Amino acid sequence: MPNKRLIFAAAVAALLGYCFLFQGARGLCERDEGRYTAIAVQMIKTGDWIHPRINYRQELFSKPPLTYWLIASSVLTFGKTEWAARLPSAASFFGSILAVFLLGRLFVPRRPWVPALVYGMFFFTVTASNIITTDGLLTFFEVSAVTSFAYAFWGKEKKRALCLALMWFFFALAFLTKGPPGLLPLLAIVFFAAQAKKRGRAFSLKWFPGLLIFLILGGSWYFYVMFERAGLAHYFFSHEIYDRVFSTKHHRNGAWYSFLYSYVPILLFGPLPWAWHVWAGIVKTFRRARAGVGAMFEEDEGRGFFLLLWVFVPLAVFMIARSRLPLYMLPLFAPLALFAGQKLEARQFSFFKASGRVTFWCAVMLLVRLAGGAIPLRADAGWMAREIQKSVHAPFDQVVFLDKKPVLGLTFYLGTDVEAVTPAGQALEEALQEPKRQLWIIKLNQREMFMKRSAEAGHPMHPVGTLHWDKLYGLFMAAKEKPTAALALNFPPPEHRIVLK
Repeated sequence: MPNKRLIFAAAVAALLGYCFLFQGARGLCERDEGRYTAIAVQMIKTGDWIHPRINYRQELFSKPPLTYWLIASSVLTFGKTEWAARLPSAASFFGSILAVFLLGRLFVPRRPWVPALVYGMFFFTVTASNIITTDGLLTFFEVSAVTSFAYAFWGKEKKRALCLALMWFFFALAFLTKGPPGLLPLLAIVFFAAQAKKRGRAFSLKWFPGLLIFLILGGSWYFYVMFERAGLAHYFFSHEIYDRVFSTKHHRNGAWYSFLYSYVPILLFGPLPWAWHVWAGIVKTFRRARAGVGAMFEEDEGRGFFLLLWVFVPLAVFMIARSRLPLYMLPLFAPLALFAGQKLEARQFSFFKASGRVTFWCAVMLLVRLAGGAIPLRADAGWMAREIQKSVHAPFDQVVFLDKKPVLGLTFYLGTDVEAVTPAGQALEEALQEPKRQLWIIKLNQREMFMKRSAEAGHPMHPVGTLHWDKLYGLFMAAKEKPTAALALNFPPPEHRIVLK
């Protein structure tokens, strides 16, 4: 018994280190990490945790607020560091591995730890755990909801009501994380329960108490902001649901064939180093499915059939929808790990025989995470913040990008509002009238035009430096030999005059 406890403690400690080490090695990358952290910082600054906002005048309701709440809470608890900002993502990865282990006890009973090991080593899941996004948190809640359902259906009957309550609880949190996409596994569950009923297994999902839990926990924020702000209901249903599914307005790989490069490479190479076992497991289950759904229920109480539904029902929706991003595939890697686990269980997989390969791959994944801080990335907002601080030695309240995409991660590093302005029309003059100490970032070829227009507007700008910045949105930074952007700072009213060093 002491040996088992020691092994368990060592395994948990190793898993914690694997999930949380080097999460702060690199700076925040645009645009997603910059946007999520900017909104979290604004919540801390303003004390308004209900209305997500990028800056003091631009609200953003495209996502519900749970991810922002967790990032802000982590930053308040552990300090304003990249590690704290990524803590919710790392914790979601840790929790997802544990949930897959619990599923392994039902789907791979002789070696329940194998699916968890597989999931924790997938190249895609490890990489995603080092990114600030809603998808990691969504995956944890979805997998937890499915785990609760699985234990309600295949577990002990006396715990069925509790497990179903937990299922609705986790689906509510998934909905509060990303809205309707968080309910896609529920479609698979409903269809599976209907098929089970046809084969004599009466099973109730407890719709009335379940929906009550869901509406109170998952819908309360939506109800509040829709009641408070006229037009938000139309925005949610039209822009965030209809347009994402049926239009290309979001400009996210909307061509009918874009799933070929958005999803297929992720599904083929994301499961490395277990990709062969994943697809061999799926093919084996499909071969069993040729005998019919009834035969699958007789063989293993429908477990294989349910895994197929869990993968292919959401995948079909994602392929039909006209808004496609690779990270949308992340929740599907839990059932993929179970397919691989079943295949490896049949081959009598032994951890001790494979310990060398497992250790090597885990070390590679940690080194990849660590190397992220050593490789200069164009999208690194931390680098830009340091470059600005080298040139500007006076306080400012706002960073304004002229005719450029804003680097929202600067809010996290500099504590300032960040926004973008175009030189067209009166937008520039109106922005110059803001009663704030502004730092402007301007293209060099627009510097003379900007200086002239700022002087004409009665708010002359003072050049304070340049940025050796070629293109922010790419993979690697270009050689920093020639300055490509100018920095200019406005003089505030005399009573708030800044003294430049």
